[in-house]
Amino acid sequence: MLPYCLQSAPRGLSFLLVGLSVLVGLSACSDSDSATPTAVVPSRISAPALRFPVNGDQLAPTTVALAWDKVQNVRSYEVEWRTIAPDDGAETAGHAATEGLSHLIANLPAGTRVRWKVRSVNVSGESPWSQERVFTALTAPKSIAAPTPILPENGKTGLETFAEIRWSPVENALSYEILVTIDEDMRLFQANVEGLQEPALNLTQLIYTYPYWWKVRALGPSGYSEWSPVWIFTVRDAPNGGT
Repeated sequence: MLPYCLQSAPRGLSFLLVGLSVLVGLSACSDSDSATPTAVVPSRISAPALRFPVNGDQLAPTTVALAWDKVQNVRSYEVEWRTIAPDDGAETAGHAATEGLSHLIANLPAGTRVRWKVRSVNVSGESPWSQERVFTALTAPKSIAAPTPILPENGKTGLETFAEIRWSPVENALSYEILVTIDEDMRLFQANVEGLQEPALNLTQLIYTYPYWWKVRALGPSGYSEWSPVWIFTVRDAPNGGT
């Protein structure tokens, strides 16, 4: 049986409309009967892989950096944790949102047991929660040294529009954060990257004649180090006076 609007059409036109309906997959009916277009459902984002502290750690620092790996196409992260007091077993819950790859819990009483998990967030919603980890905070906070810049040499000029930035590796670093700007006050970002696993970053598409300032810091078991000294390099002039 033909749809209502095909039945009411002239014989020759009805055959034409039937052909068009098959060809384009449309129901040639009134507006009230038309199908709603199918929405494109965004791909599900994944939960982060947790990095530190390791599951079951009995000697975690009492000021501790909860750290996880970056997830692609993610805007921010949500962290949840529960602490169990060492004396009376009282539980306290905590929650935080961050655009970074870590969250610091400070000044836990020695012997506190902590359970924690993280999920990813973007415009499509939230990922499932990561697997929960548990650790015991027992040892004193562990400070970490600041990285030392290596390349490009401070004040270097005449660089191409790409550059490899390197700094010294820091013992016990979980990751590094680097800030590169085009102003001395370090407000106009060229790059602001967290979670780097290696003490290096390759920059491309730099601008001819521009100076760049940069600094780096390390994330350790009890939080970030101080920033390194700020170094500067300058890209060479454009060839043949171009831009």
